[in-house]
Amino acid sequence: GDGIYVLAMRGEKPTSGYEIQITELELVTEKQQTKLVVYADFVDPAKPENMARVKSYPVSVVKAELSGLPDEIELKARYPKE
Repeated sequence: GDGIYVLAMRGEKPTSGYEIQITELELVTEKQQTKLVVYADFVDPAKPENMARVKSYPVSVVKAELSGLPDEIELKARYPKE
């Protein structure tokens, strides 16, 4: 459907077990410019050697409640403790 979607990717990874999850979107206005700050949790496998040896491409997509595109987008990656 219509809307603005935010996509965050981690690129190609050598095994399964890598994850990314968009957890928060924050719209900031500075000097008449809008910036969308995208917070995403990155998870790496604890023991990559135990994971399936297949290339993976972690991705997360969310629909944003925006009326238009921001002037800038910033990704803030977090590695939460398990």
